[in-house]
Amino acid sequence: MTTCDTKPLELMEQIQPLGIGVIGVGCIGREHIRNLAILPEYRLVAISDDSEISLERTRPILASKFPHEVKIYEAFPDLINDPEVECIFVCTPNFHHIEVLREAIPSQKHIMCEKPLCTTRKDCEETLKLLQDYSGLFWVGMEYRYIPPIARLVSDCHEGIIGKQVMLSIREHRFPFLKKINDWNRFNRYSGGTLVEKCCHFFDLMRLILRDEPVRIYATGAQNVCYKSESYDGESSDILDNAFVLVDFEQGARACLELNMFAEASKYQEEVSIVGSKGKIEAFAQAHGDKNAPKEPNFRTGLRIDEDVTHREPSPVQIKEELVELDEELLKVGAHGGATFYELQRFANAIREGLPPEVSAMDGVNAVLMGLAAQESIQTRLPVDMIHFSHV
Repeated sequence: MTTCDTKPLELMEQIQPLGIGVIGVGCIGREHIRNLAILPEYRLVAISDDSEISLERTRPILASKFPHEVKIYEAFPDLINDPEVECIFVCTPNFHHIEVLREAIPSQKHIMCEKPLCTTRKDCEETLKLLQDYSGLFWVGMEYRYIPPIARLVSDCHEGIIGKQVMLSIREHRFPFLKKINDWNRFNRYSGGTLVEKCCHFFDLMRLILRDEPVRIYATGAQNVCYKSESYDGESSDILDNAFVLVDFEQGARACLELNMFAEASKYQEEVSIVGSKGKIEAFAQAHGDKNAPKEPNFRTGLRIDEDVTHREPSPVQIKEELVELDEELLKVGAHGGATFYELQRFANAIREGLPPEVSAMDGVNAVLMGLAAQESIQTRLPVDMIHFSHV
């Protein structure tokens, strides 16, 4: 489901490229644009942003990467209404997604909306309602699914290599949030909160790996280090910078998220571990900005030789370490180990072959609701029952 196979380049060059419009050319918007430049499946038609800073950072990319003129719209509805635009990428700040979707969904054009889908339950409900009469392909951008070692872990788990999945652990130790235009990501009301903005990726991975739904969430977290001495127009940041989140799933598996946003010294930015009845799989992803990371094993499988675990003595195991290769050329155009390239490639393939989205609107909604539930648990110091909380 999340393998990163590519079609032969000569085959893709024979296919009429899809006309793309990118709304929002901040960090993730520019990453999409750099990847679009090397994907023959697409032709970048237009971009839109009302920030001159973002546009100035984007113009050199357009000039150096694209042989044709790319139209620039200040107002995003003009891009949506451009007849050459067949697909719309929504890459604006989190709180602005719903404003774009209100215009984009009725156009019936294909849409990839970056994570998080929305920042509130109300906006999630409105999005699902807008999609009731929608005929295009709607896909939520969750590129962590496509980070090569993580994609390999998902594939192996679904093949049943470790038997019944019991415990899933996801650990992200990373640098603080990057600076964004007008500092919108420093405030819960704009970002949705750290456990929505950052961790929707991980809640999505939990559901994907376990192929199950959460029933209970308990979390603890705080803002202990980041941004505490900073002021934004006289206002202080209110986002979390560290947390633990525990999740119980319907079929009995449990998952744990460990997040730290001031751990720049970490060897790996993400570590994913899944333990089952027959063994354990681990995947490791380097810091996203580290393009010179040493090539070393980033994937580990440990399987029991004796599957009988009823005895009291430790079972002998076979441990295999592997290097899941990252494409050097893809590392030059974006972060996430080339994941954005692979996701955009599969989005185009789904359109051409009439396939359903690999990351649906409901996947996006569920990831947001899990983050909101975790933040409510931190506030109330009580577990949250997802059966009632996630009803939309």
